[in-house]
Amino acid sequence: MHVRRGEPRDAAALHAVAAAGGLETTVEAIARDLADASVVLFVAVADPDPEPVGFVALRASLAPPACVRGRAPLQLWRLYLRPEFHGKGVARLLTGRALVHASAHGHDVVWLGTAPGNDRAVGFYRKCGFSVAGMAVLPGHGGGHADVVMACLLGS
Repeated sequence: MHVRRGEPRDAAALHAVAAAGGLETTVEAIARDLADASVVLFVAVADPDPEPVGFVALRASLAPPACVRGRAPLQLWRLYLRPEFHGKGVARLLTGRALVHASAHGHDVVWLGTAPGNDRAVGFYRKCGFSVAGMAVLPGHGGGHADVVMACLLGS
């Protein structure tokens, strides 16, 4: 298993990964994310198969909610895996790569939102160094519900 930067040629495969994880999106939207300079996307590939088995997307373009404290925050925006790779360390590998990238690029906190009641996600992110920062209604949810906001402070 290795992690690399996402490339334009990955759009269709990443769409399949996202769709398998329940994200309603299009190949075109994934292609736009890959071309967007404000989005950093890392892909997990299970050698020797060249097809992505998961991805993590980071973005600095969305201002964090007030419960996130930091001078240079970065959002862990998306994390999706093909279902057969759940529980095999791929999500942890991708999250670790995201945190290393954030730290190397001067970010002091990585934050994310997850649905209330998603205890599996909260537990996973806790194991990766995140803690609950609060609740917030995040864009893209139609204002219908507040997400649990988690943050991971980087450095000392």
